[in-house]
Amino acid sequence: MRRFSNIAKAFALVAAIGAIAWTANSFAKGKPGPLDCPRDILCPDVYNPVWCDQGMFPNACYAYAACATNCGAAGS
Repeated sequence: MRRFSNIAKAFALVAAIGAIAWTANSFAKGKPGPLDCPRDILCPDVYNPVWCDQGMFPNACYAYAACATNCGAAGS
């Protein structure tokens, strides 16, 4: 049976702490984590287009469901 070296154990510990800290930070800020997007929500079929960094969406609800960022009204 092969044993892990102290360096490998330290690296694994630091990686685990980093992952926990990143997850806690996401929850604390209310930001969606990698498992929260895309969001599984129902949106109304109302056409009020918004532009986001990821492209145009039919309305703000669809942009929110896709976790789009930097959105604004299409006409502005």
